[in-house]
Amino acid sequence: MSVIFAVCSGVIGAKETVVGLLATPVMLRYGYDKALISGTITADGSLGAIIPPPLVVVIILAAVSEMSLGDMFTGMFIP
Repeated sequence: MSVIFAVCSGVIGAKETVVGLLATPVMLRYGYDKALISGTITADGSLGAIIPPPLVVVIILAAVSEMSLGDMFTGMFIP
């Protein structure tokens, strides 16, 4: 769920908020510890930034590194 939100939004903070709002009540209902819930959501946020790279980040990296945007998108799928 988180990877799909990361690709669609491109904004990691927004993705963590949405996933947190959706997942926290369900995890609390099933008896998960609050520390485990917050750790899972924050760890998920850091992974969402790199797997797969959000499109906004790839566009910025292409501009900064002066690489072709097509090469950057190809590198996302074929390292």
